[in-house]
Amino acid sequence: MRILAMIIVAAGLVLGGTTGKLTGTVKNKNDNTPLVGCNIVILNTDLGTASNPSGEFTILNISPGVYSVKVMMIGYQSVTVTQIPISVDKTFRLNFSMDIQVVEGKEIIVVADRGVIQFDRTNSEARVTSDVLETMPLTEVSDVIKLQGGITQDEGGGIHIRGGRGSEIVYMVDGISMTDVYDGGISVTVENDNIQELQVISGNFNAEYGKAMSGVINMVTKDGGNTFESSLNYYSGDHMTSDPIFRGLDTYSPFNDVNIAGSLSGPLLGGRITFYSSGRLYRSAGWLNGLNTFNMYGDTLFIDENNNRVRDIGEPYHDENNNGQWDNGEFYVDQNGNLDWDDPELTLTPETKPMNWVDKWSSQNKLTFKLNPKVKLRIKYILSHDEYQSYDHHRRLTLGGRNTHFSDGEILGLNFSHSISSTSYYDLNISQSKKSYKNQVFESVDDPRYQIPDEFYFAFMGQNPDHPNGQCDEDDVFHDEDGDNICDVSGGEYDEWYYDQSDFKYGETIVNSDYDPLNYYPLHAYARWGLDMSRFYRETVTKQVKFDFNSQLNKYNLIKIGVEYQFHSLKLDSYALMDSSENDQTFTPVKPNLGDKFDLSGNPIPQLSVPLQSSENIPSWVTHFHPNRSYYLNSPKEFSAYIQDKIEYGDMIINVGLRYDYFDPNSWVPMNSHEPYIQNPRNPRLDSLSVEERLNIDWGSYSHFTIDDDTNDTTWVRYSDFGGFIDNDGLQNQKGWYNKTTPKSQVSPRLGIAYPISDKGVIHFSYGMFYQIPRFELLYTNPGYKMPETSGKFGIYGDPDLEPQKTTSYELGLQQEITRDLKLEVTGYFRDVRNWVSTGIPIDLGGGASYFKYVNKDYSNVRGVIITVDRRFNNYYGWHIDYTFQTAEGSNSNPSEEFGAILDNSEPRRSIIPLNWDQRHTLNVSAYTSYHGWGGHILMQYGSGYPYTPVYTSSSLQGQTLANVLIQNSRRKQSTVNFDLKLYKEITFARDIHGRFFININNLFDTTNEITIWGDTGRSSGTAEQSLAEENDDGNPLRPNTISDYFNHPEWYSDPRNIQFGVQVSL
Repeated sequence: MRILAMIIVAAGLVLGGTTGKLTGTVKNKNDNTPLVGCNIVILNTDLGTASNPSGEFTILNISPGVYSVKVMMIGYQSVTVTQIPISVDKTFRLNFSMDIQVVEGKEIIVVADRGVIQFDRTNSEARVTSDVLETMPLTEVSDVIKLQGGITQDEGGGIHIRGGRGSEIVYMVDGISMTDVYDGGISVTVENDNIQELQVISGNFNAEYGKAMSGVINMVTKDGGNTFESSLNYYSGDHMTSDPIFRGLDTYSPFNDVNIAGSLSGPLLGGRITFYSSGRLYRSAGWLNGLNTFNMYGDTLFIDENNNRVRDIGEPYHDENNNGQWDNGEFYVDQNGNLDWDDPELTLTPETKPMNWVDKWSSQNKLTFKLNPKVKLRIKYILSHDEYQSYDHHRRLTLGGRNTHFSDGEILGLNFSHSISSTSYYDLNISQSKKSYKNQVFESVDDPRYQIPDEFYFAFMGQNPDHPNGQCDEDDVFHDEDGDNICDVSGGEYDEWYYDQSDFKYGETIVNSDYDPLNYYPLHAYARWGLDMSRFYRETVTKQVKFDFNSQLNKYNLIKIGVEYQFHSLKLDSYALMDSSENDQTFTPVKPNLGDKFDLSGNPIPQLSVPLQSSENIPSWVTHFHPNRSYYLNSPKEFSAYIQDKIEYGDMIINVGLRYDYFDPNSWVPMNSHEPYIQNPRNPRLDSLSVEERLNIDWGSYSHFTIDDDTNDTTWVRYSDFGGFIDNDGLQNQKGWYNKTTPKSQVSPRLGIAYPISDKGVIHFSYGMFYQIPRFELLYTNPGYKMPETSGKFGIYGDPDLEPQKTTSYELGLQQEITRDLKLEVTGYFRDVRNWVSTGIPIDLGGGASYFKYVNKDYSNVRGVIITVDRRFNNYYGWHIDYTFQTAEGSNSNPSEEFGAILDNSEPRRSIIPLNWDQRHTLNVSAYTSYHGWGGHILMQYGSGYPYTPVYTSSSLQGQTLANVLIQNSRRKQSTVNFDLKLYKEITFARDIHGRFFININNLFDTTNEITIWGDTGRSSGTAEQSLAEENDDGNPLRPNTISDYFNHPEWYSDPRNIQFGVQVSL
């Protein structure tokens, strides 16, 4: 007997970001009457329900995946429907028609018919499941996100959703926000292999989502199942190209990029506990190489065949500047530090080494406790570590002494989920996330390699012969220790920082002429030495409690209510090692200790008589002070609540919600904006006060005095009117150096409507107001307002009292089924953005000095249309195409942009211009096929040119000076295109052991896309500056590179072709 199962796919942003919903009806096939009390069970789970008197059923709190559902009732044939997809925040509608049982035990099994239209979707979104991720030629989550419509990226690879700034995205993992509030990035790395479903919400989102203005990236990670499973994923490869712009990539090294990942999951204690554990190790040499010619102290490499410690005629050497000879300064490298040139240093030659290498690892772990069929407890622990160096074009010959970057992420979370019934459940989430980042050359500040020895020539920079008489005097840099009128070594090594016009050489008799300094800084030259003394550390810890309650109140209303509290702890410590003494020729590093009693000019200052620790009523930058070290501790707090209702009335779907957000920056701002620096005020009347006395200052006694007081009227005069400083008005009745910041709160409405226009089409409209606190980096940067007592422009300083940024967004869309497997989607949107952070007007300090801080004033608007055609996989193939036309304009692309214009004495922005990421046309194409174990997936990404600001090389005409910069972002760069390909063959190694061999080729056609360009030509490969430099080349032998090398930047181009071979095994 034939049983019909009618299934309609629908999706709506209603649930808690980690689960989906199944709903439908059960009816008698013969008379179409509802069947009451039918049991509906999701197989291999504890989830199920019974149909109500109307034959309707609803099951909430279903984890994403593919399921089989069985419906049973006495006297009727059981029906099982397989291949039912459940996705995050989606409703799957499943209607059953049951026939009276004729043969006992007979069961009907059918496969779900998945429609291509999502009838209850009220916004734009994209979803990628784990099965699709496995076939894509992409290995990082960020690469998958960039494939979605309406998403562009900037020069640095940052993601921009629908024209917003990169920090306007919220990242969620298993329903919990994992956004690093310092910079708006994600706190921890989540690997592709661990994602069950990736959801990208680029349109308006419902009230449950907040703290974002552009989009939501929601990742649901994998759980352990009822059977043991394991997997191993290995691949290795290398970048390879014949393009000469890239050094050392003309040969293929199959192990320059190596990836090893694995997972293990399954049940424990008879299935009452399930676990999922995975790990990944990845190492890449990158594609930007340097020639390791100099060490960080300035020594160079050549071969000394006869061991006489000099470069003899005929001996091989490394002639980096291609002048046909070995020049002064091309020394050896003293690797073992014994001040001699010995093995193995005698045969060292320059070596090609990677400059943008990456080493990283990650681990994801989850335990699920099934306390009873309705209660689950999940514990997850995710951690990641990234270690890398960034390419520095000017250090291409000096690879040592550069900072290494370290990034660590950690998440510990607990989820308690209780299904009160099949139509009601709640989730309680408690979590802590931690993100730390640091950069430094060596781990310890006491590392002896930080000490620059005096035998190296650049330690004598700025030295001159004390007695330029043509003789080696005792206190000259060149000196004659044994009195034989021949210059001896200085500090154990011969120093060639100075030479005379007669080509003075080591051991040569002194000639009667002065010593002239060599030009060790020729124009257009790579750095020949350098040891970065800067050290930076920051840490963000977020503790979070979140409660969500969901209930299908009746046939029409699915209600969701939630509250969330976040407590953040931010720490930052930034400084550069200082020379313990500037009276010698050796750099001996010392750490600037917090609490040292000197101002920026080196003058003693009064100190605060409190312990060196954070205080409830004293800013951390006061208790932890050093003029040459930036340090702060901040503890802001956030609270939010929302209510949301999904109304399903007939064919119309309405999502309506309201969200409340509260933010307490929990910090301080100066009472007197014209006197912000407590450690070194400009008002001389305050110099005699200790820092502790300044904290409690009575401004009326120090900023004003009275000239008339007759009880009826008091005339106040400001001291600043007679000095080189400025005070706020009205300070005579104010006390205290700082004011506490004020909490911020806002209410944002959300509305979405979906209405079917036929059984094959639906339109939707959505509207929302979205508020977001600026990234905390802008609130707390440069605390304490440290600035010298000189004239000039200082900044930019953060402002913890910044207001929330605001976006008002509208969207209108259409979904239309073309054929059974083909869908067309058209979406138009408009975003109005206000209160963007920018640079404020100058705040006058008096005496020709002023400073700048961040303020809310920038504006942006975005308009766009996305056209998508999707052919779902069927009959061995599928494909997806999306085209986006978008205009993103605003007053400034980044908050500090206007400050740079001010330093150039330019006018503030008075109109809107294309933003840096304003890419008008983007096209993404994805095509995939699978046939009897063979498969392939090809991706194509096209983007029109981003805007840039043209400049003139020459800026004078007939004696009149002209601006050398035209209208900002008024021209367009070259368009870009890229193809990625994955080919694979599935195999069976043994019983229950399956796998696939695969090859990934990124940038299939080795296209050299121009990312960063010269302003005068609009191209990466040419500038008039290079022609001028070559015409005026003085042939300086100490330039270690050609002028062409200097002007040709390999990092300005997209990655070259990368070929990876790998194998996946699962059992």
